[in-house]
Amino acid sequence: MKKIKIVVFLTLILFVFKSNTYSQCLLNQTEICDANGSFGPFDFSDMDVNGSTCLDNRNNSAAYVILNINQTGGLNILIQDQTGPTGSPNFLDVAVFLIPSGVSPCAAAGNSANQLGCNYASNAGACNQFGTVSGSSCTSVLPAINVNAGDRIIIIAENWGGNLDEFFVTVDDTQPGAAGIGAPDATINNCPGPGSPITPTSGLFTLTANAGGGTWSASCGSCINATTGAFNPAAAGVGCHNISYTAGTPTCNETDSQNNCICVSCPNPIAVCQNITVNLNASGTATIAASDIDNGSSATCGIASLSLDKTSFNCSNIGNNSVILTVTDTEGNTSNCSAVVTVADNVPPTAICQSITVQLDAGGNVTITPADIDNGSTDNCGIASMALTTSQFDCTNVGLNKVELTVTDVNGNTSNCSAAVTVEDNVPPTALCQNITVQLDATGNISITTADIDNGSTDNCGVASLALDNEDFDCTSVGANTVVLTVTDDNGNVSTCSSTVTVEDNVPPTALCQNITVQLDATGNVSITTADIDNGSTDNCGVASLALDNEDFDCTSV
Repeated sequence: MKKIKIVVFLTLILFVFKSNTYSQCLLNQTEICDANGSFGPFDFSDMDVNGSTCLDNRNNSAAYVILNINQTGGLNILIQDQTGPTGSPNFLDVAVFLIPSGVSPCAAAGNSANQLGCNYASNAGACNQFGTVSGSSCTSVLPAINVNAGDRIIIIAENWGGNLDEFFVTVDDTQPGAAGIGAPDATINNCPGPGSPITPTSGLFTLTANAGGGTWSASCGSCINATTGAFNPAAAGVGCHNISYTAGTPTCNETDSQNNCICVSCPNPIAVCQNITVNLNASGTATIAASDIDNGSSATCGIASLSLDKTSFNCSNIGNNSVILTVTDTEGNTSNCSAVVTVADNVPPTAICQSITVQLDAGGNVTITPADIDNGSTDNCGIASMALTTSQFDCTNVGLNKVELTVTDVNGNTSNCSAAVTVEDNVPPTALCQNITVQLDATGNISITTADIDNGSTDNCGVASLALDNEDFDCTSVGANTVVLTVTDDNGNVSTCSSTVTVEDNVPPTALCQNITVQLDATGNVSITTADIDNGSTDNCGVASLALDNEDFDCTSV
């Protein structure tokens, strides 16, 4: 056992109890917070203590001292009264109280529930003892009081004799299982330190220390509960924080400070992607934002930014495209996820038509192509093909015809427009004539038809009509006559050709004679004329002349 005598000068405040209440309390308590041994002297003063039945408070002559327990076990203590002014020993009563955390020593001693031990003096031996104290001859002995490390206790000694005197306290910590006194051990037990999995959302983390009843503080301020040691990561924020723990009272406290005791870190964000489909616009482009791909990404410390490795698409990206979403939190931690952006082109082409006029060829046919009708059709990604509802025309299509142009782009979108195809037949017929010879009839007339002159006239779309400029001939036409054959086709085209119509009169006249009797004249002669013989001879084209083979007669003719 180590014995050390330390004189502690007490500032005394008189306790006066009236109606079981304190009127005054000693403010400057003496606390023993060094190594075990003997301590004192402690002066008695006028003090009423009513928390224990073993204190009589008869003469208001009492003293107390506070012990800080730093080792759990049985408290072995000897309280000795110094001989009073009369030189005779006194009765000495002793009560021991636990001082709960947050309760003043005087208030703790005023509550009998806090009493740990009471030794009522059985004789005037001027001493009182709990447990075993080496070298002690005190005969007023009770078992050691069990206390725990971190406890604060107050020992109150009453001089029953009423003499204003002094007392000493001896603590023996050499006994087996003995408790120790001294400043509390403020060691922090469970600092997790850097690298610990503590995040702002981890919830409260409670720190512990060897000594109870101390006060916690931190570099992050209110992030720690000063009484319970509960550390709030959310309040502390990301980073490493210094923690201090102070146990005891201002006269004998201890502080343990640990730098970077608790480090709050942010886990990597959780990147969550979704696949999307985007449609190209009329210009053949599409733009997406990170928010289009994000499907509820999260970050414990909050998302600072979302970014994509590719945001712009065009016709060359039709189909599936892989993109990467990067999620960055407020502490610079990143996480990625991949998504598929399906680029679609649903914009139909712009079909632009023009109306055209076409001519049938000599065969009565004409063929057109989509290029003839297209008037600058466009598409955002390009045109793959063009097709027409009708591309072949013939004579049956002469006039206005409606056709539809279908434009198909490279992604299968289609669009239509209509146009008018005016089919014209401007090919004249081929007029073929032949020369003919005709005979006047008995009346001196002859008529011909186009069929007589036509020698196989043709037209690509068909001959509508044939016409002659002269169809009738008479005696005045005998000989070569030029006629014009006019050939008109179904579409009004005209062609002509000329031919010679040779008119012949091969009908002989009708000679009609009459018999006559003539008289020789005085000379014995007579002459006759054709008129005398003609009895109305006729011809289809007229009688040109009459002639007689014998016009003169004489006597020999009688």
